[in-house]
Amino acid sequence: MALMLLALRLGSGGDWRPSVATFEPTVGLRPAACLTPGFESGPSVAPLLAVSREGTEVSPPLINKEMLALLKTARIEGVAREMAMPMVAAGRMPQKIGGLDGEDRKKLFINVLLPTVMVVLDEVRQERRQLLSILAELGDGAIKMNFAPGRKDWQRRLGHEKTKFILSLTRKYKTERAVDLVAMVDVLPPSLILAQGALESSWGGSHYALESNNLFGMYASDDGPAPPKIMEFGSILDSVRAYVLHLNRSSAYKELRRIRSQTLDPMRIADGLTAYSERRQCYIDEVKHIIALNRLRHYDNLLLTTG
Repeated sequence: MALMLLALRLGSGGDWRPSVATFEPTVGLRPAACLTPGFESGPSVAPLLAVSREGTEVSPPLINKEMLALLKTARIEGVAREMAMPMVAAGRMPQKIGGLDGEDRKKLFINVLLPTVMVVLDEVRQERRQLLSILAELGDGAIKMNFAPGRKDWQRRLGHEKTKFILSLTRKYKTERAVDLVAMVDVLPPSLILAQGALESSWGGSHYALESNNLFGMYASDDGPAPPKIMEFGSILDSVRAYVLHLNRSSAYKELRRIRSQTLDPMRIADGLTAYSERRQCYIDEVKHIIALNRLRHYDNLLLTTG
């Protein structure tokens, strides 16, 4: 499969429009103390994966050498105003990351994770764009609508394809209210995602990151007597999708979404992460410190555009 090249550009995005992502986890995050796993090496690394135009399917793995060459060509830490960037999503963190220290580990972590983050955020951005377009088509009062599948009034007005899209969103975000969908279907600052991933995975070198592709400390819901279990993902792409969807959908992060409706400043949005860890404000302060210390806001204006 030929690798599709995109550009990372400061400013607005292009016209590429994926379909609604179909990944829908059935579990959420367990509020817990910050994970501090060791630096054990993981299994053999799987290469990065090429993502289809629909944004929801992943091709067979590419050859490692080919992907390493592409990443070398499109170095992330030296971002220019416009640069070629392969549209790829990470299969696994490189095994060698567990043996790196300091800036070397950070650079490799960002180089592997950031393209995947941009793919997931673009999926959400396209969902939001299509949602707002449909609401504008419905006219005044659309924000108060209830998109219940049994109601035919709004479905007749939209037609089959747009109805199908809206119903897929209501299932994914577990709400039928238009006002809730507008609040939930939105992007997060890349700097916030990178900082939480770095904190929860020890910059990609933790046991959970290498063995389970779990970069965000995600646990299965602890509804029963059994202890909660760390979630396992088939790829880092699925891990990022699950994390973004959880912050966008869970009632625990309603305040985060309220803040986001006013600003995309990661330092302010981070104040909505109170439920993410038992350390609460201490955890929030640590996320903010990682963003500031590593100048991660440098990546917040990057968008995927067609080349």
